[in-house]
Amino acid sequence: MKYDHVGVELLKTAAFLYAARYVAAALFMGPGLKNWDGNLFHASYNYIGNGLTIWAIISAIVGVVMIVVSLAGKRSGKTDA
Repeated sequence: MKYDHVGVELLKTAAFLYAARYVAAALFMGPGLKNWDGNLFHASYNYIGNGLTIWAIISAIVGVVMIVVSLAGKRSGKTDA
């Protein structure tokens, strides 16, 4: 598979993981609450933890590196493996 395709897929994964933390915090609050406010969402957001954000950052960094490697290979005339 080409490096640029892998890089784009990793960037898509990073965006999904980043958004998933917000969705998980909203789901954790539950639909039965009568009063939703910013403090409650912030508490749920902190309860979810940093795991999804860390994986999103790692995925984004590796994705960008893969795209840069692909572009550097194309510029130098080498083909992707």
